[in-house]
Amino acid sequence: MLERENNVTLCIDVGTTNIKFLYKSTDERIIRFDEEVTMYYDEKGNSFQIPEEILETILHNIRLMNQKYGQIDNIALSVPMHTLIIDHKLWLWSDIRSATWVDTFNQSELALKFYNLTGTPIHPMSPFCKIAYLQSLNRIEKAQRLIGLKEYLMNVLTGEFLIDYSTASTTGLFNLHTLDWSDEVLTFLKIKREQLGRLVDTNFHAPINLVLATQLGLSKEVKIFVGGCDGCLASLATLIKYQEKNVLTMGTSGAARSVKDEITLSNQGRYFCYYMTPKHWVIGGPTNNGGNVIQWWSRIIYRDSKEIYQHLDRISERQNLKNLKVNPYLFGERAPYWDIHKTGTIMGLSASYDEDDLSYAIIVGVFNNLIQIANDLKIEGNILVNGGVFRNPYLRKIFQDLWLDNVVLAENCEPCDGLLYLVESKY
Repeated sequence: MLERENNVTLCIDVGTTNIKFLYKSTDERIIRFDEEVTMYYDEKGNSFQIPEEILETILHNIRLMNQKYGQIDNIALSVPMHTLIIDHKLWLWSDIRSATWVDTFNQSELALKFYNLTGTPIHPMSPFCKIAYLQSLNRIEKAQRLIGLKEYLMNVLTGEFLIDYSTASTTGLFNLHTLDWSDEVLTFLKIKREQLGRLVDTNFHAPINLVLATQLGLSKEVKIFVGGCDGCLASLATLIKYQEKNVLTMGTSGAARSVKDEITLSNQGRYFCYYMTPKHWVIGGPTNNGGNVIQWWSRIIYRDSKEIYQHLDRISERQNLKNLKVNPYLFGERAPYWDIHKTGTIMGLSASYDEDDLSYAIIVGVFNNLIQIANDLKIEGNILVNGGVFRNPYLRKIFQDLWLDNVVLAENCEPCDGLLYLVESKY
């Protein structure tokens, strides 16, 4: 009897709104599905998630997939950038409680110096800023573990607090040039490397925790691949599938990303540079203002965040609104300004415009902001796009009119696809 090849892989991408799963069987069959993640808010309006709930959802679906579709051999993980677990709560990139500390620190020479070391812009999204803020309040204990979601999940799955270079490079604590925790940054924060996870490359795998394997009905031979972080893995998938280094993404928020073969930094710290593989570095600029702005406007005029999508066929035909300009910074902004205090404006408004004109101008404002980020990164020419906003043909048409060159919707270039390429060593 022939032995079964050990190539059944389950890829897991934990996002801020959903956990996505990709199961690939020995006969190349691919199954995709997702589960929602619950977001909570404290009394001050800060959003967070519960790591234990995320873990429970992951373990439940690992057990289910293994029973329903066949023995899993490999499990690979993707997590959001910039997470930090504090008091059993998962702080996300959107947490801005360190804003005042960041405003002060950005006036110092260390801000640009630390950016050049780590590739992470100085912004409240960064765990570096979150930890520094907590230190200023004396809320960090000397022996306290300082980990994000990746280390937490890897510890449960393998028994060790592991973090990959890619996810680590989004923390603001990781030296891009040495592929190690930055001694200079750690000294500034008054923390020790023993408080952090063990660094490994993105293709690293470890054996599954044997007790957990028994509980889940898994083979004790299962390999746990540490994987990477969401944006970098999506860029890797795009690169491998389409041989394209540049991609624009827009869902609730958005980003422009470009894959480079070496560390590439901004003179002014205006874009990030994160590790993906020994041959690939991802530079980019994220925007806070994407589909969330369109949904906000839909609630204003239709009292429903999704109703505007029923009118896009008509709205997309509006043109020649050159005097009506919208700066869409409703949620502060990261790239290209890195200013959480930035606000939106409408200019050139007059009584001659109707609600469709305003809807069109707001959509154009959102897209022009993304184009400005792309221009900063010198991204031009034919472009691949992905994300929920670009999947809408009417919104894609509006963007096409602004971008001028060809716009192609990238299919199956999600973080899970990038994970699969990592497991199969196709990069």
